[in-house]
Amino acid sequence: MEVKLNINSAGAINIPAPQPKTTKHSEGIDATEFSGATALDQSLNDTPGIRPEVVARARELVSQPQYPPTEAIRKIARLLAFNMDQIGDSGL
Repeated sequence: MEVKLNINSAGAINIPAPQPKTTKHSEGIDATEFSGATALDQSLNDTPGIRPEVVARARELVSQPQYPPTEAIRKIARLLAFNMDQIGDSGL
């Protein structure tokens, strides 16, 4: 088999490279309101890091011999067993 190279590119069509799309930006100032974010930040700052009443309730629950209830443990075990394949696939 003989391969002849055609180095004559006179018949080739010159396709221009695509130009990147330009987007028109508005000339105005961004008028987005962040008052909700400011209120959220303030609320987070006002929330205490440790809530003594919650800590006391947790200590009370942990000291009980029947905590957590047996039925709750069974339900959690069933959920884990039911989702075992999904847990194994996710790498957990």
